[in-house]
Amino acid sequence: LSIRILTAAVIGLATRSHKLSQFAQLPQRATSQLEGTYITLFLHQVHQWFGPQRSRLLHFLDEARDTGYSAVMTDVPWEWTEREAQGQYSWDQFSKDWYKEVCSRGMKLHLVINMRELPSPWISSQRIKADHLAERTANGSATCAKHQPSSPSIGNEKALSLMTSYVGRVVHHYTEVLGSCVASFSPTVNNEFETRYGQTHDCMRDFSMPMRTLYH
Repeated sequence: LSIRILTAAVIGLATRSHKLSQFAQLPQRATSQLEGTYITLFLHQVHQWFGPQRSRLLHFLDEARDTGYSAVMTDVPWEWTEREAQGQYSWDQFSKDWYKEVCSRGMKLHLVINMRELPSPWISSQRIKADHLAERTANGSATCAKHQPSSPSIGNEKALSLMTSYVGRVVHHYTEVLGSCVASFSPTVNNEFETRYGQTHDCMRDFSMPMRTLYH
């Protein structure tokens, strides 16, 4: 069995029944091919699949390890970490406290620093009250309310500054708390990064339609 086939089968089982134990009984030759691979379990999936049932999540991790996976890829969403106020970080709230359970099982973590959404409500209030966050065009006309893609734009100077600060805090915190258990950090802004090279309205959520047209 190839890694691709095993991974697809395991993910298929996980989405339907969260059962990995069948694969723990595979011949050693097959399971050994999983060494050095990871299984993905993002935060929204933890909420959707397991909810408050912590035991089910721990059982999933046990079975993933016993199947032969050596690491878990998950995310640290900006909107669920620096949520209440700028510089105020909730490292364990919203079901993020399970990361250490991966480490306790001898597995590694690949952390995706997910910044696909702006944290609210603090950034919304700042955008209204602070001059440096007033989302206006050069001539002062308010236009950003009409141009609101779903993700922050790295082309906006203030948005980029806030995201850079968040990435630094995440890396510092988890390096300090989890140490060598963290195999990688991967900052990401959105799933179509290439479409947001330029801006049209200088908004924190903005992208250039001409650049998007060229991309496609």
